[in-house]
Amino acid sequence: MHLFSGSVREISDQLSTSERRAQLVNVCEARYRHRYGHEPGEGEAGSWHKSWPKLVHALHKAGLDDLHLFLEFELPACSERADAVLLGTRPDGGLTAVIIELKQWTTVDATTPTRTTVLKREYTHPCAQAAGYVSHLRDWMKAEHLRLEVRGIAMLHDASMDVTIRLRAAADQLAANREIGMAAAPDLARPATELSKTVLADDLRPPTAEIVHEFLNVEHRPSERLLTRLADVVNGNRVFDLIGAQQDAYLTVLDKIDRARKDEKHLIVVTGGPGTGKSVIALRLLATISRHSIKARYVTPSGTLRRQLIRAVSVAGAPGLFAFLEDHVARPLNFRIALVDEAQRMKRSKNYVDRLTSINPLCVLFLDERQIIRPDEGLTLAECQDKADQLGVTCHHVKLTAQFRCDGSLDYLNWLEKLLFGAGRPASTLAYDIGLAQDPEDLANWAEEHNTKGQTARIAAGFCWEWSQTRRPLINDVSIDWTDSDGLRRNWQRPWNAREKQLAANTVIAPQREFWATDDGGQDQVGCIYTCQGLEYDYAGVILGPDFVRHNGQWVGIPDLSHDPAIRGKVAPADYTRLAANIYYVLASRGTRGCRLYSTDAETQNYLASLLGPPQ
Repeated sequence: MHLFSGSVREISDQLSTSERRAQLVNVCEARYRHRYGHEPGEGEAGSWHKSWPKLVHALHKAGLDDLHLFLEFELPACSERADAVLLGTRPDGGLTAVIIELKQWTTVDATTPTRTTVLKREYTHPCAQAAGYVSHLRDWMKAEHLRLEVRGIAMLHDASMDVTIRLRAAADQLAANREIGMAAAPDLARPATELSKTVLADDLRPPTAEIVHEFLNVEHRPSERLLTRLADVVNGNRVFDLIGAQQDAYLTVLDKIDRARKDEKHLIVVTGGPGTGKSVIALRLLATISRHSIKARYVTPSGTLRRQLIRAVSVAGAPGLFAFLEDHVARPLNFRIALVDEAQRMKRSKNYVDRLTSINPLCVLFLDERQIIRPDEGLTLAECQDKADQLGVTCHHVKLTAQFRCDGSLDYLNWLEKLLFGAGRPASTLAYDIGLAQDPEDLANWAEEHNTKGQTARIAAGFCWEWSQTRRPLINDVSIDWTDSDGLRRNWQRPWNAREKQLAANTVIAPQREFWATDDGGQDQVGCIYTCQGLEYDYAGVILGPDFVRHNGQWVGIPDLSHDPAIRGKVAPADYTRLAANIYYVLASRGTRGCRLYSTDAETQNYLASLLGPPQ
């Protein structure tokens, strides 16, 4: 998929006047909305206005008018887009695609071989970005008959030579970056012959319409090279080792591979609470199954979990094997097996089980019913079994019980279950380090003490405070008033986790929200359910907000005090009590070593103190 394409000459004509340029951008914005269901990102359309004319002018000047140019080219099997791809044929008849990464930068604050800071914002180094796209295209386009060759160039069309020399020196420290070309503004002013070499297209000739069509319709599938790299990384990482019931679940799925090849339809439901290893099993299965000549894909509704796993695997081309749920069902790409993690977060209105089983002979759902957190989401084991019967699909259930989080303490998870859902009073003694914070400042000091010791402690809260839309600077949205032991009125404030990475003097002060739970700087913001679900850290601080309180001996959910747009004004109080209990169950089960609770409601705080004793 791409937003626009044509010969360089045709696109040059479309950009020849400001009016025609505006029309082209409007067309591309409409295609973007149709494809992705939302507006282009901040500043994206503006960059099209500024960069496309300079790119096309350079290609025209280089005498490449008859080569084919794609603008905003979506890479196979993932939603990443290359700014442009130039297509031409070589003298030997083979096809060449030149991936072009466009940057409007005129200055650089700092750079490493992989990351570059510009005006205090951190980006992927343009050569590393282009190298990733080149590797991905090579790994996912099965085009032997086209003899496809992929090249890449980073074009900084407004930058001086000094800027690109600095970037080039950093990039060349990594072997993968060295094959990527780089061009600054002075490079684009060179004579035609030199310029065509600069853009890596001096040997290319115009492709026929038939070849362009074949390129766009070539089969997308992961290469053996990519699958081997993935398996080597996963199998060599002890974090992804399996034991006990995890191994049983893993082997149960592997047992169904031959049946899936015969087009028998099977649905496997793997259930388990926090820390039972659902994501680890899914990743090990992905690495193993993909080597069995049958295409498997890891699928999840959770953007946070997907990004974390892609980074953990750190294999070029791997993002295509990790898909958002909606993207997968829209473009299954002949994957035979879908490994659906966080399946309880599938939207009810989307009929995902029907859609998944129709395109995947073998579908594995990993779910935890206690982690259903929104009114439009939710999938239970019973519903899966009923749906399988209706669809004529064989259903299997694997239950995970062994606990690998919370110091391996099933007692704590049972205590938490009884606290939030059960009747009666939870036990007063536990092997797990659970306690009560006196106030938000006490909670923050507890977390800071662990962080200074090299451990990872995070504070998460219910979505009970507005989340400012501004990205910079961070706003202290989470604001809590309380009265200290001397009767003085106090206030504690923190920002929510950042939408994007925040830097100060080239130091990360806040990671991008998907990495709040794991990266340096995250300790200085408050996380929410959406940035910690599926993840873990050493110590979990939990702020129970006014949306979930203990009154008259029972838990009460107050949806009007939630600021989550998925909740407020959309859920009845009785229904929200169940969802809020699930939310705080997730927040309180992230810590592998310990947890501290604090409630903004006095009656709830007193109730917790009656169970846990007074704050230490």
